[in-house]
Amino acid sequence: MSIDLYSRETLLKPAETYQQIRQAGAVVWLPKHRLWVMGRFRDVRQALSDDETYCSGNGVAANPVTNVLTAGTTLASDGEAHAKRRRLLLQIPLGQGAFRH
Repeated sequence: MSIDLYSRETLLKPAETYQQIRQAGAVVWLPKHRLWVMGRFRDVRQALSDDETYCSGNGVAANPVTNVLTAGTTLASDGEAHAKRRRLLLQIPLGQGAFRH
């Protein structure tokens, strides 16, 4: 699809853009950004539970610099490394994490 996720039109009316993505199919290629996108809840939920097919270890951002900076984090990891980080995070009591005010 020839959608620009960062265009003024998309930023002002994102719901319309997301609707176009959902109507186009389960997975849509955006050549401008050189990435695949998913817009349907059921497809996203399935992808989140299938880290063998949909890996995050190479990054999940549309920005290569962000992918480098987040490498090895819970979000940007797969398999046992992801599971281990997630287990650790789930053990931290609410309000005791790094984002405490």
